[in-house]
Amino acid sequence: MNKLIIFCIFMILMGSLYIILTEPHSDDSIPTLYWVTDANPTRYQQIELFHDWLIQNKHTTPEGNAIVRIKLETGGIDNKKLIHGVSGVAGDLIDLSDIDQYQKLGILEDVTEQGKSLGFDIHQTFPSLKPSLYFNDKQYGYPCNVSIHSCWVNSETFAKLEMEAPPEKWDVETFEKIGKEFVLKANKEKERQEVFFMNKPSDWLLIPWLTTLIRSMGQSTFNETLTDSTLDQGAFAEALRLNLKWVEEDHLFPSSAEASSFNSEGGFGGSLMSLFLEGNYGMITTGRWVLVRLRDLEEPPRVSVSRYPFKYFENSVVMTRAACIYKGSKHKKLAALFLSFLASQTYNEQIVQCADALPSNPKYLHSNEFLKPIHFPNEWGAHEVPARSAQEISIAETKSPYISYSSIVKVIREADEKVQNHISEPVEAAKEANLAIREEIQRNLKHRPKLKKQFDKDKFRQNQINRMKENGEKIPTSLISNPFYKKYYNDKK
Repeated sequence: MNKLIIFCIFMILMGSLYIILTEPHSDDSIPTLYWVTDANPTRYQQIELFHDWLIQNKHTTPEGNAIVRIKLETGGIDNKKLIHGVSGVAGDLIDLSDIDQYQKLGILEDVTEQGKSLGFDIHQTFPSLKPSLYFNDKQYGYPCNVSIHSCWVNSETFAKLEMEAPPEKWDVETFEKIGKEFVLKANKEKERQEVFFMNKPSDWLLIPWLTTLIRSMGQSTFNETLTDSTLDQGAFAEALRLNLKWVEEDHLFPSSAEASSFNSEGGFGGSLMSLFLEGNYGMITTGRWVLVRLRDLEEPPRVSVSRYPFKYFENSVVMTRAACIYKGSKHKKLAALFLSFLASQTYNEQIVQCADALPSNPKYLHSNEFLKPIHFPNEWGAHEVPARSAQEISIAETKSPYISYSSIVKVIREADEKVQNHISEPVEAAKEANLAIREEIQRNLKHRPKLKKQFDKDKFRQNQINRMKENGEKIPTSLISNPFYKKYYNDKK
């Protein structure tokens, strides 16, 4: 046994020596930044572009080389970000979709001044993203890309049924009317329904879908100051009811059993994309990144885009994957150059070309390369819709400082599952969800005096707002924290 252990140690040492001797030598005087992100192949191209951008913009060594290198750190990033951040060993640059949750722990660098001086402040991206990039009025990140979820339509599936593709904008009634016609024509003379108007939004797609519906009725998941849940005020229950109706009465979406049968029957291909391409779904809920998959096909279908249906207030949820600088980084000034690069023409044109969602800087939404990519005429006319949505009707996600966003997502999903499985009626499920969030907030406040102090201040503001609403007075934007109500009250003036 001892000989085996010694042999294993010897082999490990020899292997390590081989790696050291054969690894290409580089200039150790040039710092390296570690970028914690997803394992997307385009990240390597983006790193090369960053190095070229540094040289073009004179950020170079005396020898003319880029003054900093970047290496990717992708393995298990979802689990490592928070743990490494609080333990002091995180990467220099961290991609996040929940900046507020991380900055509550104080592990992100304030980049407000660098954003202004290096050209990556809020004026170089979509204004509606400010709640997702700022915390306590200070900037902590800049978008790598921007996401707007929409209904992406296989126009050829509609053409086969002699139907026009759905319009860019539609209310709930129009959505139902077109959907019923589509389902009736597509399944005519079939023994059972094989074609659906759209996939049923589930998992992470469910939240922006329900949020859009709730907001379209003039309500939000939280009140104006984010101190209390408002899921029991009617709109959430109505959204849950509609979601069930579109499955069981109108058959616009597949039930869970029908979706499972797709996955088990080889003819349908199983995946959402296969069902979309083969005509089992007339459209699917997704973002512009769907084109990455479509462009790999020899003959991709003609596509169009429709916004999510609404009741009376049209809106869209805007999200981002933002790059942030770790507060413990030894190279924070160099890392700020990377955020400046994300706002540059070089980077944004690459996002336009690879179709990885929307570019972070909206001024690149108007080029022919974005609107009419020369090699993909099947996409012409589709790109304008998410671009207009991001610029005209987008609102950031509603997040409260008094409860984690993951807890909110969990509660909303559970409410939808209860309704879909007939465990609870929509109104009952909404009340239960509302109570669950309230109880979670109180638990969080119980042992955190500093948070409770801020909560009391916000609660005081909420009482002011409630009195103003009772008296029919206009509510100043300065009193409002919820990004939905900031836009809603402003648009209703």
